[in-house]
Amino acid sequence: MNHIPTHGHATEDRQLRIREREIDDLFAKAFQTSPEFCNRVRECLGLSGSGVANHVGTQQVHFEDSGTIDLDVILSSERLLIENKISAYWSHVNGVAQPERYVRSGAGYSGTTVLLAPRSYLRKSVKAAMFDKTLSYESLLSEFSGPDYDLLAAAIDQAEVPPENPSDVQTAFFQSFGALRARIAPQITEKKRDRNKGSHTVHLDVPKSLTLHAGLPKPKVFLQFVEANVKLMIPKWGWHITEIQRAGGLENTGIALRQVGRVGTLALQLPTPPINCKGPFEPERERAAEAIMTTGRLCKWWDNNPDILQHWQQVVERLSHDA
Repeated sequence: MNHIPTHGHATEDRQLRIREREIDDLFAKAFQTSPEFCNRVRECLGLSGSGVANHVGTQQVHFEDSGTIDLDVILSSERLLIENKISAYWSHVNGVAQPERYVRSGAGYSGTTVLLAPRSYLRKSVKAAMFDKTLSYESLLSEFSGPDYDLLAAAIDQAEVPPENPSDVQTAFFQSFGALRARIAPQITEKKRDRNKGSHTVHLDVPKSLTLHAGLPKPKVFLQFVEANVKLMIPKWGWHITEIQRAGGLENTGIALRQVGRVGTLALQLPTPPINCKGPFEPERERAAEAIMTTGRLCKWWDNNPDILQHWQQVVERLSHDA
């Protein structure tokens, strides 16, 4: 992918809430410079073609109406009128809300209206249905890296925390964690962050963080703060965990094998320090750094041991055939 120039906003000491204009600028630059990003947008919106956008405008006036369109983009001959939201309410001008203004502009400009926002915003917004299309930040996150990735990931977190909520500190925590990860382990990249029933989990972007060995399944990698471990997950191999353990290959690594869930997933697991991400980041910095380095160590083991993994694959295939 062509590197999208970074904006330098997502720094470790940032405490202010992210402004929608910053994300406007991030996406405008991506539309102008990254064919991969534009192709991902095409895929999400059902458009054909390839390459960067033909035109990108910001804060364009609505059709015969007050207010502005955040992003006015021509992509594959399709005019996209994009409203970008993180967590703000709809603005009203002369009693007319933003969705109604976009409906008018879509008709007047013969364009497709698009609501671009984090999934949590799209789920909560009743008027999202007034737009022709919706597009989530999460669906585009993997096309970014470095500070740009951290900025967009922090905006996704911010959307889940109301502006008046004092636990907004969690958004700053994840932002600081991402900046630390980028500095001490730039070889691994985050894909998304979960908050599932208190199990705060960072998912790695596997194609950008691991070597995808030919003929082997594509794993998933989770760093779990509360459970205090990092897991590399291989689907279906867990049914044969006993035989894989007998096959060996993990001696003196500290890596444990676990069967996870009901679908026979095999987890290669390393312990990490528990991390409290509901408070300030600084007291957790040392533990976070250790967890990041442990995650990098598990990924490095996967990268450096295709022979062991292929042997395990042969064990799995033999046992599956015998069954």
